[in-house]
Amino acid sequence: MFGVTLFFIGLLSSGAFCVVPTTQSTKKQKSMPTPLAKKLFLFVNPNNGNIHYYSGEISRLRMVTEEVNDELPHTYTLQERNPYDVHVYYDGPEEREKAMDLRDKMKQEFTWMRFYSPKDRPIGPHPVPMWEADFGSFGNRLNWNIVKEFITKEHDTLSVLIHPHSTDGDYADHTKNAFWIGAVLDLRIQGWN
Repeated sequence: MFGVTLFFIGLLSSGAFCVVPTTQSTKKQKSMPTPLAKKLFLFVNPNNGNIHYYSGEISRLRMVTEEVNDELPHTYTLQERNPYDVHVYYDGPEEREKAMDLRDKMKQEFTWMRFYSPKDRPIGPHPVPMWEADFGSFGNRLNWNIVKEFITKEHDTLSVLIHPHSTDGDYADHTKNAFWIGAVLDLRIQGWN
């Protein structure tokens, strides 16, 4: 168990509390790799109590995300631009209707996100039709867990990919850094690495 003492630093514009590490343990945390302990920041989401782990400078966060399936956390450095893309896949009229329903719900819930027109055919690396949204600006990076939880609850049987724009590059962002909700699809990225 990774130990920390929580010192209140401030209330962030996202409504999350920022805390910094020292030596006591907290109940909700998982073991973290020791190299991250030197510059680790914790953000507690006031809406659900989830803890987000970040290491590095506040202006250039290195994010460590806890996955729902309890695998080891991903670590990557986000580029200072739109931090995440969301791709919602559908195949056939019934799935398209579900995908558009999810799109409408997300547009209502996340007014700060940018939504793009649905692509009713495979395009680029995407093997089936899909629609895309993104987090808009680097400042929205702390909303990752809220978006992930919403989609996890609302995706029905749809496959959804959330991937970062990290300094690792496109191939890593669509493979090892990718977060899937629902069935994982084989993206057409063989020539990327």
